[in-house]
Amino acid sequence: MTPKEKALSLVYSYEILIKYDSVLDLRWHDASPENEKYHKSVKKDAKRYALRAVEEIINMWFIVDMETPANIQAFHKYWISVKKEIQKL
Repeated sequence: MTPKEKALSLVYSYEILIKYDSVLDLRWHDASPENEKYHKSVKKDAKRYALRAVEEIINMWFIVDMETPANIQAFHKYWISVKKEIQKL
């Protein structure tokens, strides 16, 4: 999975969680223009949550010794790329 695909997947996953939590909230089903702000906030929150999750993964690798195998360093670079892609969304 490319970093961009992973970024989209993470944000979408958090959107689903936020929407699921809002199912009983009547505003979620209201299609009025006033409710558009609420829907935009879901996307914004999902992006924030995904960024936070990726930051935790990235920070975890700083604990590991700098003389790590190349595959772990590549994994770290991958997650930095995912973070950049989320910020672009």
